[in-house]
Amino acid sequence: IWWFENDVLMNSDGELVRSMGNSRVIKAPESTEKIRKNAFAGSKADTVILPPDQDDLVLEEDCFADSAVQTVLCHTKKQYEAVEKQIGSSGAGEDIQVELMLTSREGFAYSRVNRDGAEIVTLLTAPENIREFDGTVTAEDGSPVTLTAIGDNAFAGCEALQWVTLPESVSRIGYQAFRNCTSLEGLLIDAREEIHMGNKSLDGCYSLRFVASNARRGEREDDYAPVISDSYGVSTHENYYFYVPSNPEGYGSTCVAFEASDDVEEYRMVSIGGDGRMLYGVGKDGDTWLALRSGLQVAEQVKLPEDTLEMYRYAMADTRTASGESYTVNWDELPTLKYLDAGVFKNASLGGMVTIRDASLGDEVFNHCTRVRELHFPGTMKYLGSAVFGNCSSLEKIYMGNTTGGYGTVSLMVGEFTGCDSLRELHFEALYERRQRIPAHPRS
Repeated sequence: IWWFENDVLMNSDGELVRSMGNSRVIKAPESTEKIRKNAFAGSKADTVILPPDQDDLVLEEDCFADSAVQTVLCHTKKQYEAVEKQIGSSGAGEDIQVELMLTSREGFAYSRVNRDGAEIVTLLTAPENIREFDGTVTAEDGSPVTLTAIGDNAFAGCEALQWVTLPESVSRIGYQAFRNCTSLEGLLIDAREEIHMGNKSLDGCYSLRFVASNARRGEREDDYAPVISDSYGVSTHENYYFYVPSNPEGYGSTCVAFEASDDVEEYRMVSIGGDGRMLYGVGKDGDTWLALRSGLQVAEQVKLPEDTLEMYRYAMADTRTASGESYTVNWDELPTLKYLDAGVFKNASLGGMVTIRDASLGDEVFNHCTRVRELHFPGTMKYLGSAVFGNCSSLEKIYMGNTTGGYGTVSLMVGEFTGCDSLRELHFEALYERRQRIPAHPRS
């Protein structure tokens, strides 16, 4: 009997017959008792992780001949000693390293390997029930572990994983590293110079709301270009949520990069209450001014940073609470919030009363917010897009301040209140016929 498992061909005699996939890290199946001759010939794999319960594993002569294998990782001291005795006849190169795999206090498996004078610390496996990863790995002696790479398949199948922040020290994401992390909503890559993205590293991550990289250069294995999008794009403007730095190199065409003049110096993932997170663009002064994209599930009380100035396109579209109840936002703690771009709260469970001073509201900002009851826009209404309030079926009252200042006069579009069946009160200070558009980026 033959079968394919972990990118290798196995047989019923417990023999690893052939490495056949594209993975650089091969985890030998638990049933492996022997690695056959020429099993890794021509393979891309440079690291082989031996099975945990096979201390007497056999390496046939030339099993690593004509291969790229540089490291063999063992689980126990006995396994390590057995492999050391056989490695000389395995056909491996002279620089082959046999190492013991390490385990962190958090339950991560990782390795330390010296190559070309540099130490490479690779996270190999993660606990299956992990919900969030911020880069913290602690050695058994209590010392911090500085990761440099996320190994192939390291988080694959971690279905509870929701948020990931890779520290600045990590410059490599392996093949299929996050494959089938079906709950993953946000990934922040904090490397500054370069990040290597392994092929299929985000395949099967169907819940992804955003990916952001602070690395100026992206290196894509096999031209891998994951598309992070939604259903709200139109023929003239697709919505993409893979954010990269200004003047990027090497990334795919479905990434978003701001101009240097837009004052987005870096990206940061911010807690907005409970388990909720929001990706922010951070200015040169360290202010978290641009709310880019939240996760799908938010707390019943969303708390945005007080220096929030703008909420970007569809930043909180479709957001829900775990309880199914509506949520509110800390409007009274957001004195600088002025700009809500297109679709920011479209089809969201936002409820209660909304208050924004000197507001600029893009198209469909509150469209289909069926829980909102009151909208207050004191001060100067700078811009009002189309279908802003459409299908807000519980909306009862709207107050608008001065509509003749800001970027010009403001007018209501045809169908602005379509579906607002509960609307009873409209208050305006002034209303004129002409309508002007504002600059795309208020800081530019």
